[in-house]
Amino acid sequence: SHKIVEYLGDGGWLDVNIEYVHEDKPLGTAGALSLINPRLSSPFILVNGDIVTDVCYREMLQYHLDLSPGATVAVRTHVMENPYGVIRIVDNEVLSFEEKPKYSSDINAGIYVLNPELLEQMQVGVYVDTPDVLMRLLGNGGRISAYRLKANWVDVGRPNDLFTARKDKDESTTSI
Repeated sequence: SHKIVEYLGDGGWLDVNIEYVHEDKPLGTAGALSLINPRLSSPFILVNGDIVTDVCYREMLQYHLDLSPGATVAVRTHVMENPYGVIRIVDNEVLSFEEKPKYSSDINAGIYVLNPELLEQMQVGVYVDTPDVLMRLLGNGGRISAYRLKANWVDVGRPNDLFTARKDKDESTTSI
């Protein structure tokens, strides 16, 4: 966090005002929001710290405002390929072969637009993750919209993913 504060400062050089919230103990991916004082009064964007993306936040915010849900979650399709041939068996009889099948899922991209009312349901200084906040919203009859990402997006939360992202960046900026 100190590197972010050192780099961005108060945001004046970017023509924005930045204020920081510091956790005394880990509060999860959403718990620090409970420390914001004064409370926010309009929808806001929350981004996991291990995401590298070039999403247009303005478009995502406008999408949220147009649909008026309690929250909007950025989603993207993730495809996994099984490196092996898959055999379907019933009663020890082979029924089919599928060579290296691909499975696709919509995943949470760790980018959100949240309405400030969600903050009112949070206890100050209590650990909570963003998916828990969203599940509570759904449980109370609220709506969550899905914003399909078309932007570049990389989760660098695991060392191998960070290494790959750095390598890809270096390769894309290297001139021949």
